[in-house]
Amino acid sequence: MSEAAALEHNGYWEQALAVRDSAIAAGEALSAEALNSLRLDRVRLLLRLERPADAQQALAEIGGSLSADATRRHALLHARAALMLAQADVAVAALSEYVNSDSPAWAVIALEIARTLQSAGRGAEALEWAERALGGSLPAQDRLRALHVAATELDIAGDTERALHRYAELLRDSPWRDDQAAALSRIGALQSAQGDTSAAQKAWTRLVSEYREYAESSDALSLLLDSGADIDHLTIGIIRFHEERYADARSAMLNVLGSSGVLSEQVAGEFYIAAIHQRNDDLASAALGYAAVIGRDASDPLAAESAMRLADFAIAAGDQLTAEAHWRRVMLEHPGHERAVEAARRWASLATARGQWLDAAQRFRDAANSGADFWSDQIRQELLLWSALMYREAGDLETGIDLAKKVVEISPVGYYALRAAEVFELETIELMELSTDEWLARLTGETNPTQLDIGTVSQWQAARDLRMGGFDELADRMLLALIEELAGDPWALTDAAAYMSDRGEFSASARAAERVLGVFGLDWTEAPPALLRLAYPQPWTDVMSLHATAEGVDPLLLWSLIRRESFYESEARGLAGEVGLTQVIPLTGSDIAAGLGIEYQHDDLVRPELAIRFGAWYLKRQLEGFSDEPVMALAAYNAGPGNAARWEDAAALRGADGFLAALDFNSTRMYVQYVIETLAVYQALAEADR
Repeated sequence: MSEAAALEHNGYWEQALAVRDSAIAAGEALSAEALNSLRLDRVRLLLRLERPADAQQALAEIGGSLSADATRRHALLHARAALMLAQADVAVAALSEYVNSDSPAWAVIALEIARTLQSAGRGAEALEWAERALGGSLPAQDRLRALHVAATELDIAGDTERALHRYAELLRDSPWRDDQAAALSRIGALQSAQGDTSAAQKAWTRLVSEYREYAESSDALSLLLDSGADIDHLTIGIIRFHEERYADARSAMLNVLGSSGVLSEQVAGEFYIAAIHQRNDDLASAALGYAAVIGRDASDPLAAESAMRLADFAIAAGDQLTAEAHWRRVMLEHPGHERAVEAARRWASLATARGQWLDAAQRFRDAANSGADFWSDQIRQELLLWSALMYREAGDLETGIDLAKKVVEISPVGYYALRAAEVFELETIELMELSTDEWLARLTGETNPTQLDIGTVSQWQAARDLRMGGFDELADRMLLALIEELAGDPWALTDAAAYMSDRGEFSASARAAERVLGVFGLDWTEAPPALLRLAYPQPWTDVMSLHATAEGVDPLLLWSLIRRESFYESEARGLAGEVGLTQVIPLTGSDIAAGLGIEYQHDDLVRPELAIRFGAWYLKRQLEGFSDEPVMALAAYNAGPGNAARWEDAAALRGADGFLAALDFNSTRMYVQYVIETLAVYQALAEADR
């Protein structure tokens, strides 16, 4: 059934279904086990085609004695169909059958039962299943989900002690500040209800001190004030500011200025009063306030923020010299501030905008040096490259080349190093000629390590159950858990990457291979080609060849885009409705479909064939609109052609470098850089194959 598997893999699901139907109809020569496996494959396709009722009928027709694997798969597929049909009781029964058979993925399925029951309003049962799930092995993300369910249902049930315990776990284990703020809020409320005022105040005080920007801190502040707790005026003022209760915030900050003997608190009070004036569009008073902040303590971080805001006021008034002075102060006196890099860029770029090439060259060079101990290598590379470009514009190509070489010396694989090598025609990267085993042996000192049978690892077995049973999102998380389990063993990670790649799990395989490099702290130029091919795969080759050729798009560029958009996960979905490998949003999808002259349903973009076709078409249109310049086309793909046109018009230099410097969406800048860096790897691999 390789034909059907290939069709399904590429997203031609109707054709794959037809092939499987034919095979089932002519299945007399097949064993009962093989025929049942084929029928279960057909059910999964029906679910992919959004035909859950047909899937249920097909499952009912599968009779006879099933193997243990087929029984588990039958239960999961049955549950998946029931969930799609909103048949909660049927789904829970099928999922329970899977859990009670002590199956590999029992813990995550127990959590799925808990969430299904919670959605159905059956809290007591949901709690029982969540607690059961927490007793098993869950990926980190799922453990947090289980804690949410357990804590919430215990809270509702009035089981205060156990609820407090679960909220404390959530507070301790979750990396997300919104989880932490919510947990602290409920801990305080429960302790207050118990009559433990001291403990409640401790929780609420931590909440208002560390999570001032969250809504929970507002409620906690009110409770603390009502209880007579002594809360400092600065905390009150900051929380009221975030609530946009500016009169109350200003009153609190005036109290800070009138009563606090701590300089940093006085600075904060002055800053927030100025910020309130700014929010109220009283820019003259705001400017006086920000100047007062700098006058109180020019070394305070809020003085740096004040200088940045004064620079914005100066630019709006057409006073570039004053703005430059503020930016230079932040760059030199506050190099560790979060906006120091922005200040350095803007200070140096004004000279570029004026066409003062030598002045700009020196400014970018000075900026790179001023932040040498504070800024990332990438930022220093960016500034040095711009210094090199300015020297080139001024006619001093020799100095430009010397600086470009320094950019590459810092790190050869980042965007700015790649750009420096291209613009100044420096040597290109060549991959090493070494097998993966030889490479690992040199790095680890092991020549014949014990091989791990990936197929026997519990996380892999659980992931396969979930994948074959239609629970793809859960399968993906289980594969990530497998990678975490092997994270410290480069040999096992490499074996896992190869094993998963052979079985079509390209996203997880690439992450495992990428993790191998991370074990040694190496970049891709220091890795063998065989490992890089796992970390940077080229799946869906036939589909890619078909649509990239039809549109005249470099398939390597499109694979690089796919890596950034979905990391090779065909069913990836985003918060704005993005779907599939190329993460097309609904509005853009409609435009593409019209351009291609086809009808489509947006969810169909989970099919690799359609996602690649749409991505190739849209990327080609952006390339055509922006002079076939990949940097501009990628920015247009990510942020829209309207924004890309705006950045092109605003650029002080024509071409990719000026365009990227004018780009004022940091997320799009990072997107473009990532794709271009990925493209360099694909190009190096292609060159190695020649």
